[in-house]
Amino acid sequence: MTPDNFSNLNKEFLENLDLSTGKIVATNTEAGKVIDNFYCYIATITSSEEAKQAKVGDNVKVRLSNNIEVGAETTNVIKEDDGDIILILRLTEQIEELINYRKITFDLIWWDAEGLKVPNKAIVKEGELNYVVRNRAGYLSKILVKVRKEGEKYSIIDSYTTEELRKLGFKDDEIINYKKISLYDEILINPDLSKIEE
Repeated sequence: MTPDNFSNLNKEFLENLDLSTGKIVATNTEAGKVIDNFYCYIATITSSEEAKQAKVGDNVKVRLSNNIEVGAETTNVIKEDDGDIILILRLTEQIEELINYRKITFDLIWWDAEGLKVPNKAIVKEGELNYVVRNRAGYLSKILVKVRKEGEKYSIIDSYTTEELRKLGFKDDEIINYKKISLYDEILINPDLSKIEE
């Protein structure tokens, strides 16, 4: 294997390498390690929606088993007949750690955003705005939230700043009374906004 023939890889070939995860290999007696000067390549098989949309040149983050996150560039995207995707990622960091192994476990991080993680079923769209319904001691409140990033099942939400609320057209008295969502708030799944008092 060389970086020039990655496009010929397929799922069957990778699975037939029969490599053990985390096993240190001291010599080049087994296939699987490709080092090109200051680059290291990782091949992975995935079926995620993000992988299906991936393009050569996309940047992602890889969280290694030592919990260090490093940037990676997608160099090859190979579509399998069963819908799986083989991604070849090129890394320029942590190479000294990675070259000891043929097979590793890692997480692909397609995007990151800070905020609160909530199920998509808890978010209700009203016009152009998004709301969740908070339950505090039996009292239900409709809370305006900003959706920072939406995934397949979950979204990352946050509260609006005063300046953002002004840009949305809220008046000062509405901004003063703006309720914010916070950590450990109990929210409803599939809420009915018509039954919530303003």
